[in-house]
Amino acid sequence: MARAKETSSKKENAKRKSLKKLEKQNKKEIRKSSSDKGKSLEEMLMYVDENGNLSSSPPGVKKATENKPERPAAGPVQMRHTGILERFNESKGYGFIKDQLTRKTVFVHVHNVDGTLQVNDMVEFEVQESPKGAAAVKVRKISV
Repeated sequence: MARAKETSSKKENAKRKSLKKLEKQNKKEIRKSSSDKGKSLEEMLMYVDENGNLSSSPPGVKKATENKPERPAAGPVQMRHTGILERFNESKGYGFIKDQLTRKTVFVHVHNVDGTLQVNDMVEFEVQESPKGAAAVKVRKISV
């Protein structure tokens, strides 16, 4: 009996198998080189910044390039101002005073009021910076 000769399709199948084997080995080496084994926890962590982007630095750490001035939590109390109580909601406990000097509206909370107030009362107050902006403190009614 004659021996069966390799056909071209058998050769092609053998080539495909060897190529797949090589590709598999290459992929395995790539996975090993890019694996996270041996890295510390800090190197593997990612953070989400205020814009929703991934960052390698924690959110509390500011970059040196950012020079945004931050508002103080409670700024120093300034001089006494006078103004007129524009709006005051007694049920909610807050209102707004129109400063006579600067013509700006200043927030006032019932806890910072000495006595009782009504709309259009002339008041004397001090301005203090809060995290949300200017707020009136030590507010008291003055007689005209």
